[in-house]
Amino acid sequence: MNAATDTLNTAETLRRAGVNERQSSAHARAIEDAVIAATGELVTRDHLRAELGATENRLTWRLLGGMGLLLTLFRLIEWLTA
Repeated sequence: MNAATDTLNTAETLRRAGVNERQSSAHARAIEDAVIAATGELVTRDHLRAELGATENRLTWRLLGGMGLLLTLFRLIEWLTA
C-alpha cells in the first residue's frame, strides 16, 4: 500500500499561511516522506481478509484433527476394556 500526498497543494497551503517558498517545499516533502514511511506497514482489507481466512482454515483443520484423534483414542480404550 502506498500513500501519496499532494506536495504541491501542501506547499501552496503553507505559503498561503505565511511560510516562505523554500521552507514550504521542504515541509511538503518531509510530510510526504513521513506519510509513506508510516503507511508502509498498513495492510489492505483484502489482505487482512485473506490472512484471517487462512488462519480460520488452519484452526479448523487442527480442530478436526484433534477431534479425530480423540475419537480414535476413545475407540481404542473401548476396545481395550471390552
